Amino acid sequence: MKGVVRDWIKKIGFDIVRLNSGFDVDLYRAHYSLDSVENRRFYNIGAGAFFHPCWTNIDNRSDWYDHMYGVDLKGIEYDLFSHKELPIEGNSAELIYLSHILEHIDNDSAQYILNESYRTLKPGGTIRIVAPDIDREFKAWKENDRGFFFWINDPSNNENLDLKMLKSPMKDASTTQVFIEEFATHASELVQDAASHVISDEEFLKLVNEKPYEEVLDYCISFCPVELQKKYPFRHMNWFNENKLTMMLNKAGFNNVYSSRYRQSAVEVLRNHRYFDTTLPMLSLYIEGVK
Repeated sequence: MKGVVRDWIKKIGFDIVRLNSGFDVDLYRAHYSLDSVENRRFYNIGAGAFFHPCWTNIDNRSDWYDHMYGVDLKGIEYDLFSHKELPIEGNSAELIYLSHILEHIDNDSAQYILNESYRTLKPGGTIRIVAPDIDREFKAWKENDRGFFFWINDPSNNENLDLKMLKSPMKDASTTQVFIEEFATHASELVQDAASHVISDEEFLKLVNEKPYEEVLDYCISFCPVELQKKYPFRHMNWFNENKLTMMLNKAGFNNVYSSRYRQSAVEVLRNHRYFDTTLPMLSLYIEGVK
């Protein structure tokens, strides 16, 4: 009988979750109001297949992620490029978490979602951002540390090239093209269906010798159009370091912004490594802001 009831509930779009079945729900109840826990006022933006009974996922469906990962999105459907208000009441969210999502959108869209995060968070609420650290990646490029770019040896980047829209195996590419592909994918010589202008090794070296570091990075991402990114959402079209993220969070309204580390959030529930900081800690930066 229980199985019949569960099947019927699923058909109408709901599910039954046993809140204490391996989840740290008691920890949430200890720190937050019953209203916040029951109404899942904790938001994971760009969540993919993430699931926690206290959290609400925010993500956008795409053919790419459906095909590659079979992600069944549950939560709020939201296009980060839309610049529309999140369907969340102001001053209501306890926590907002973004992991490896901002590098997939342009600066204006990134600033917009940070502004929206500030609007929706309660006073005292925290945002935690995880993103590739361009400073570490640039250092690896300067030192020709190909071991840092470990993904160049992944079979998915060297065998079925059409699946990743690559022109040639990544393991055979120059370190410069691997670096450009990492933060300004559309402007790399490595990819199929690239931007109108791709940056050669020679042009990149000339730029680095003539211009300030961050100006070079901005020049590269200027050739990454939003429409092409929507076609290939797995690509990267932006760069971040602690300085840039701090300035953007300050602009959004966060005055208390600080650098964090892997699994060292100031928020206890965010230190659970079963759910958080699971993506590429070896090349990530961690920043938190408190409203």
